[in-house]
Amino acid sequence: MSGANSGRRIELNRTITNLGKTGKRSGTITRTGENYTLAPGEDGEPPKLNGRPIASTGAKLKNGDIIEITGTRLQFYLK
Repeated sequence: MSGANSGRRIELNRTITNLGKTGKRSGTITRTGENYTLAPGEDGEPPKLNGRPIASTGAKLKNGDIIEITGTRLQFYLK
């Protein structure tokens, strides 16, 4: 939605996908079965989900959710 890769689709084919710049993990998306969870990383402020900061325990992702992390907005889609 915004950022250097605007309009690009990124497949989440790993169990854990790190979000943020190299060496600075700002958040993670973890796949467990058919469920996906957004969790904060070690650096900076926590990601936002649909405009609200997520809790330290993370938040379950739903189709169409908007993730905001380090000034970039992403939209989460289930296949």
